[in-house]
Amino acid sequence: MRSLKAPTIVLFCFLCAGAPAQERRQTEVERERQREKLQATTMIKQTAAEALGWRNKKSAVEALADAADLLWDETPGQGAR
Repeated sequence: MRSLKAPTIVLFCFLCAGAPAQERRQTEVERERQREKLQATTMIKQTAAEALGWRNKKSAVEALADAADLLWDETPGQGAR
């Protein structure tokens, strides 16, 4: 029995040592995802703002409708505008 304790303890130590690294990686992935989401939202808002001055009104309305759909979940109040 005694010979199994040492390998078990060593294995447990390795598993515990890897946990903070995995948490850091998940945090980095989440930050990158948030950055990309913010960038996409900014691009959608910019396109919608520019669409107001487009000569082709059909394309402008389609762009504004798409922007409203995409922004609705993120910012319900702004989607209507």
